[in-house]
Amino acid sequence: MTALPSDYAWMDDFFLGDAYCLAVIRDRGATEIIESLGGAERQSAIGIEGLAARADEEWNAELAGRPTMLAGFIETPAATLMMEHNGYLGTLDALMRPLSRGTTIVSHFTNVNALDRLTCWSDGVMALDMEPLLATEAVPVPAHWRPQAIECGLRLEDTPAHGDEAADAEFLAHLASGVFAFAERLSGVPVTVSMVEGSMRTALIPLPADR
Repeated sequence: MTALPSDYAWMDDFFLGDAYCLAVIRDRGATEIIESLGGAERQSAIGIEGLAARADEEWNAELAGRPTMLAGFIETPAATLMMEHNGYLGTLDALMRPLSRGTTIVSHFTNVNALDRLTCWSDGVMALDMEPLLATEAVPVPAHWRPQAIECGLRLEDTPAHGDEAADAEFLAHLASGVFAFAERLSGVPVTVSMVEGSMRTALIPLPADR
């Protein structure tokens, strides 16, 4: 079934936080991901609020003298969700590109400065890198995905701006649900509210030197 923004209507009201990163990593278990990223497992958390509390506790933690970020890991039969509060590990090419070899990773990041980023890596290649809010594309949406992005309510660089306050307000109100619907089309993995509200493993992940 093709994902639609209406499938993610819960995202329009659900609060993941002013700053988060959520990466869908296909065909990889949490243990494999943590080990591949050189991480160290920490106490589990419940939902985004629990993850935020753990992240605050581990804010200044280091591994082997390197700064770290805390990530939560939620396993599904098809993929693992890597979720961060006020983090950006899922945007880092130095981490995600090698991890994507043989599979696909789709991540969405946003922060308090209204920066956002939707990125897709496939088999070691960055296949897409866009800012949905500003309709800019560092790595353009491939031609075969562009109609689907528009179906999900996203604006692309080659689609005209509405220039209408009501239309712009509607776009902003439903941007999150559109991004998540398009992300599901890219990854083939649905994200549900029960996933992000449930129990998750957590691990400290060291930041790469070349970030």
